[in-house]
Amino acid sequence: MEDAHPLLVCVDARIASEEFGGVGPATLGLVSALSRLGDGPERYLILGYREREAWLTAHIGGACTLLWTSLHPSLSPAARARGLLRPVYSRLRRRVRIPSLYRVPTSDGTVEVSGADLVHFTHPSGFLTTVPSIYQPWDLQHRHLPQYFDLEARTARDVEYGALCRQAVMVAVASSATRQDVIEYFDIAPDKVRVVPAAPATERLEPVGEELAEVARRLELPDRFALYPARTWPHKNHLRLVDAVASLAATDLRVDVVCCGRTTDNVDAILARADALGVAERFHFTGFVTSRDLVCLYRLARLLVFPSEFEGWGLPVVEAFAVGLPVACSGIAALEEYGRGGALFFDPHAPDSIADAVRRLWVDDQLRETLAARGSEIAARFTWDRTARIFRAYYRRIAGRSLSEVDRDLVGAPAETRP
Repeated sequence: MEDAHPLLVCVDARIASEEFGGVGPATLGLVSALSRLGDGPERYLILGYREREAWLTAHIGGACTLLWTSLHPSLSPAARARGLLRPVYSRLRRRVRIPSLYRVPTSDGTVEVSGADLVHFTHPSGFLTTVPSIYQPWDLQHRHLPQYFDLEARTARDVEYGALCRQAVMVAVASSATRQDVIEYFDIAPDKVRVVPAAPATERLEPVGEELAEVARRLELPDRFALYPARTWPHKNHLRLVDAVASLAATDLRVDVVCCGRTTDNVDAILARADALGVAERFHFTGFVTSRDLVCLYRLARLLVFPSEFEGWGLPVVEAFAVGLPVACSGIAALEEYGRGGALFFDPHAPDSIADAVRRLWVDDQLRETLAARGSEIAARFTWDRTARIFRAYYRRIAGRSLSEVDRDLVGAPAETRP
């Protein structure tokens, strides 16, 4: 029996820009790949904010069209007021038993009116809706590292993530480690939580020689450097990286580190530590860089160092693998899950362990070549085309559409499976 009408999927891309950590580039990667799928009848509505349309429009094509929703919530006076009040309210809640300010947003009706058969929330901030949904929380860091979140922020994440996981027909996560977290912390049935790996956000960007030289000049990069692409959030562990670089300096090994990504208030403590240890000139903070500049940095770097204390996926590691950049990174669950054999792991809580891994990669040409080759093999398994096809198979399954043999293979469904 033929499907009644082409499947219409709404993909939530309500993110201000690609500057939104790894989630922004990942959303663009999926949207771009869906736009390039030309072998199916599906249509995709890409939900976004008109006030922030520029970052999306260049990536839309094929079966994808834009669907605008109401004002970006972070721009509203009410949201700004809540942001100002939250620290005060969080301190008050520690002393007095009062309810949280946070409420899970309810749909403004845009998706329901669009006629979408399914909505895919590609990032943690979804909304309540009557349309069947896939929800994609990238990590549950607040459960593992609660010291980095105030009470109101932890409560808000638990309330929103829990409600949207329970509402969803399927919860999509990028790693088995995050899958186990969702099952355990929100009491979600294991069959409902599926691992769908992401891919390098930079996979379609290949710089030419002139670009590399221009980026090196513009960003005033040292001749040789280790790259650390991450915002200066506390869990990204820049402080221990500073300690590691100081330890290397004590052995007369100079290692410069280029840190790209927007800075936070935590950067002052990082700079103060580097200055106190006499290695301030070895840290180069570029601020936010575009995806094109980022891939140039990967090409120019000697190695990637990634000392994060917690990740739900860790896109920079697989991006480094994709360009053949050797990696030294934290031996944490999500990174070991897919990086085993391709990275040099260290204890992110031990500066000496970080320093030893960086030193080995910095001075050992053969080790760098070996890890670069292994990383490239791992990265070949992760492409946005494959990720988009996996999601498309799930879209079809959830909506009760026919599954091809390829679809069944992608979602691990038996031959007789019908939603």
